[in-house]
Amino acid sequence: MECRLRTALAKDAAALVTIHYESVHRGASSHYPVEVLKAWSPPPDNHRSEWLHGIIVSDNTLVEVAEDSARGVVGFGIVLLGQSRLQALYIHPDAAGAGIGRRLLSRLEQRAGQVGLTRLSLNASLNAHPFYAGMGYTTHGPSSQALAEEVVMEALAMEKSLLKSQAQSR
Repeated sequence: MECRLRTALAKDAAALVTIHYESVHRGASSHYPVEVLKAWSPPPDNHRSEWLHGIIVSDNTLVEVAEDSARGVVGFGIVLLGQSRLQALYIHPDAAGAGIGRRLLSRLEQRAGQVGLTRLSLNASLNAHPFYAGMGYTTHGPSSQALAEEVVMEALAMEKSLLKSQAQSR
């Protein structure tokens, strides 16, 4: 599958919500109970699309997408610039395993470095931890992510220096 990477557009919001929903419910169901999955990614609706639209157009975020010419947007990633935080990286399950996540993460790291970030941190879901470890992120221990009232998701705190990545790409 040949995908091009590009900066997200406001019109991509609804597609990203759908990718998030499919990725969580199909990709993480063996790692988390149903109540966590439901709180992590409720069914797509206009409210969620509007919320994601706001993130896409914000000056405080980097939002990149992977787009397939036949299927449209198949993945996305979000970096919160003020927090040096990788907030999201999701690939539609039908497109998983083709290296899109690696390419998308590398692009986000490169763009984050270009705007002056020296590291990225994240709370990795249990299902995504091996992917991030393979991409050079170091695990700093258990963490959690509050999802909704009284629903907390187990996660792992991870971090990567972008300085090493920048030096290697020169």
